[in-house]
Amino acid sequence: MKFFHFHRRRTIAHRVVCFTCVGALGMAVNLLIYNPLFAMAGVTLASAVANVAANAFNYVLNNFWTFHDRRRRGLRFVSGYGSYFLCSSLAMAGTVVMVWAANHYLTPFLFQTPMLPKSGLGRLAANGYQAGAVLLGAALSFKLNMNVTWGRDADEPEITELKLHEPGKPGVEPAVRKAPAHWPRPYHEA
Repeated sequence: MKFFHFHRRRTIAHRVVCFTCVGALGMAVNLLIYNPLFAMAGVTLASAVANVAANAFNYVLNNFWTFHDRRRRGLRFVSGYGSYFLCSSLAMAGTVVMVWAANHYLTPFLFQTPMLPKSGLGRLAANGYQAGAVLLGAALSFKLNMNVTWGRDADEPEITELKLHEPGKPGVEPAVRKAPAHWPRPYHEA
């Protein structure tokens, strides 16, 4: 029963665990898309397409589970994916570059051939390149998305939604950032 309520906690450690679980599912999606494309399109294109598809899958699950208290809905869901994609694109670009570098520099050393074989150990090595690169990009992606994509509480307005108040004219006051209810914790005086 505790696992069912696990997603309701808001600590960083719990978010890291949830983000890791979503990332593991995203890695499976990534490799399921990468393997058929690897045989048809080559290493670099297959890596890029698999990364974008897994990125969209991860955003939906992270929005629903990892950051459920800051969940984006409606148009914010779309703008949130744009923000998530931009933050994750650095990690995705790094993944594609690492796979390309491993294919061009590590493959000749391991297989004594300039091209990665498309079957047997070559397929295993290609999956290892992809998985290792994705794992390295995950930490950067978490930090950026935690602060940028889901950095505000759900009830706080986006920067594009803020309205400036001109002195002397009636209007909407600018939104003031208030501390979330869970921080700082009130301590009762004795």
